[in-house]
Amino acid sequence: MPTHPSPGTKLHNTMRIDKEVVTEQIRAIIDARIQYIDYQTNQIVSSITGIDIQQAKPDLSVRELNQFNFAYNNCDSFLTAMEEFSKAKRLLLVLRTHLDPINGSRILDLLQDQKYIHMSKKELVQCLEAFPEKASHSNGLPMGSTR
Repeated sequence: MPTHPSPGTKLHNTMRIDKEVVTEQIRAIIDARIQYIDYQTNQIVSSITGIDIQQAKPDLSVRELNQFNFAYNNCDSFLTAMEEFSKAKRLLLVLRTHLDPINGSRILDLLQDQKYIHMSKKELVQCLEAFPEKASHSNGLPMGSTR
């Protein structure tokens, strides 16, 4: 005789699916921000050098390389902006790497108002790995559940 899952099992499976959907939505938010940073970076480089990085040929002409080198070596605001974009992208990649259904709500909180941007990579990793629910969910079940 086939056994039917208990109502609690069905609820647990629904919660897991919902968390996975939320996790994918958060991943999409992170990916969109990374794409926007790439776009901003390209805009800065092309406005200073006249070179569209996405359209440039792998073998840039000497003139194009000279333009880029001049901008790179002589533009503090360019370097500052590139550093900021690089840091933001690096931290977004850390968030994306640590994203799972357990810490999705924490990552979403960090994404709001760009709270993550004021943290170092080390602080961010520690924050995500020290998330209290991680230890209690290590068996993949809700807190207090056993098999």
